[in-house]
Amino acid sequence: MNKVLLVVRHGETAESRNQTIQGQADTVLTSRGIKQAEALGHYLAAKHDISQLICSDLLRARQTADAVLAVMNGKVRIETEPSLREISCGKLEGMPLELLLKKRAECPLGAENYAPINGESLSDLRTRVWNWVRSLTSGLTGEILVITHRGPISMILEYASPILQNKQMRFAMEHNTISVFDFRCAGSVELRGFERVPEIGSRADVQRD
Repeated sequence: MNKVLLVVRHGETAESRNQTIQGQADTVLTSRGIKQAEALGHYLAAKHDISQLICSDLLRARQTADAVLAVMNGKVRIETEPSLREISCGKLEGMPLELLLKKRAECPLGAENYAPINGESLSDLRTRVWNWVRSLTSGLTGEILVITHRGPISMILEYASPILQNKQMRFAMEHNTISVFDFRCAGSVELRGFERVPEIGSRADVQRD
């Protein structure tokens, strides 16, 4: 049986809508975010056969997972994974996102190595997420849904497809985009393409790059 990872971002929060740094704060889904999760559940029920669900243990990811499963009426068990948390932004959480971007750009050690007080650097995040990818075992079967955040998604994409263009990366990190990866063996994943989840009631459509 083919092994596939379907990686998707949690639904919208007020912070993601307002460009506020969330980091590892336990923010909650907006009404639109819940509808996005429900739309994801409908889409997956029609297009895929999910055998396992792994999600970040942050509240917004768990809320998304709960809403997806409620729609799918499946018996899939949710497995929470701390390694899939968003990057920790420490003292900057709750501040405007532009402040974090500015501080990264001004860091004398380079943007990759800037870490807020009590937070992580992009390099730290990469190490954490790549170690998780490498820990995946050949015992996985079927289609595995992974619900996580912008930061981890970018690092999984970088691991699987280092030459991915910025436009594709931005598309993959939208709330209604599924990144599809073929899982070949322990620690080996390859990007297959992207699927766009339509709004509830619209015609299901699949986009691949």
